[in-house]
Amino acid sequence: MTTDMLYLFFGFGVVWLGVFGYLLYVTGRVRGVRDELHDLRGQLEPSEAGRDTPSS
Repeated sequence: MTTDMLYLFFGFGVVWLGVFGYLLYVTGRVRGVRDELHDLRGQLEPSEAGRDTPSS
C-alpha cells in the first residue's frame, strides 16, 4: 500500500511539473509577442504622425 501511494505522489508531481513548465513556456511566448507588438507599434507611430485624420 505504501508503494502505491509513493507512485501516486510521484505521478502527481510529474503532472504538476508539466503544468508549471507549460505555463512558463506560454508566459514566455506571450511576453515575446507583447514585446514584438510594442516594437511594431513604435515603428508605425512615426509614419502616422503626418496624418490629418485621427485614428480611433
